[in-house]
Amino acid sequence: MAKTLTLSEQKHLDILAAAKAEFLERGFDNVSMDAIAGRASVSKRTVYNHFASKDALFEAITEQLIDRVKGGLRVDYDPSIPLDEQLRTIAGLQVRLSGDEDMLRTARMLLAGMLSTPDSCSEALQRAKWAKEPLTDWIRAAQADDKLIDCDPDINAHLFRSMLDGMFFWPRITGAHEVPADKEQDTVIENAVGMFLGLLAKT
Repeated sequence: MAKTLTLSEQKHLDILAAAKAEFLERGFDNVSMDAIAGRASVSKRTVYNHFASKDALFEAITEQLIDRVKGGLRVDYDPSIPLDEQLRTIAGLQVRLSGDEDMLRTARMLLAGMLSTPDSCSEALQRAKWAKEPLTDWIRAAQADDKLIDCDPDINAHLFRSMLDGMFFWPRITGAHEVPADKEQDTVIENAVGMFLGLLAKT
């Protein structure tokens, strides 16, 4: 059963939603705390009671996105299912998430804010750097099951994600080149899975 939010918790979420909408529409530099308060239908003092600054709001939105991505990519290791099948599932989740329009709009907004104000979410990014990558747990479990060689789970999780991000996420963000068509996605995923297991799977 979903937890019933307190009035304070609901206001906290309303302020975050208002800030995100303002940042998306106007850009980080052009948004005021007054505008956020007005959009959230609260006083500016209430906004400051929840968030000490606009930078703090920006960091909180960054953390929301990170949490959403990590939650959406979690797959528990299952010793009864072949490694390649599990990795295809993991890759498929990442590819689908990279095409989520709300996530992409938020990511573009955050990247623009980071470029214009580099310190605006530095603490959130540092926390994200050390936060647990869901694929890391999967790799460790596969190692414990004697299916993968001894390797650094964090580095190899990052490498696997990066192969897919380079084909699906960053092209959507930058427009630098085309995203593989639907009929080509399975081939890209198969190649990424094959390279990963070719390097790390025990024979």
